[in-house]
Amino acid sequence: MPGRTRSAPPPTKHRNADLVPEGKRPCPICGKAMKTTRRGADSLDVCKDHGIWLDKDELARMFQRRTRSFERRLNDAKQQAQRHGFFWGALLL
Repeated sequence: MPGRTRSAPPPTKHRNADLVPEGKRPCPICGKAMKTTRRGADSLDVCKDHGIWLDKDELARMFQRRTRSFERRLNDAKQQAQRHGFFWGALLL
């Protein structure tokens, strides 16, 4: 909907997050502490030498969240197409 902003949901905390807090988690390859980066509601552990590491089921949650976002935008475009006629709606998709 126009003019309406959505805030990102709070990141889900992994059940073992208290054992090794974010920012102190070791890289599975080199053992150095990884930096934690936030992208919206997602928390990514990054090793400068070995890349991004995701927690269990984190990739699936990211994919589901983005799929829902795409579906909302597609439905909004379809509704707008119905209001403004097929031609203009097709251009918006």
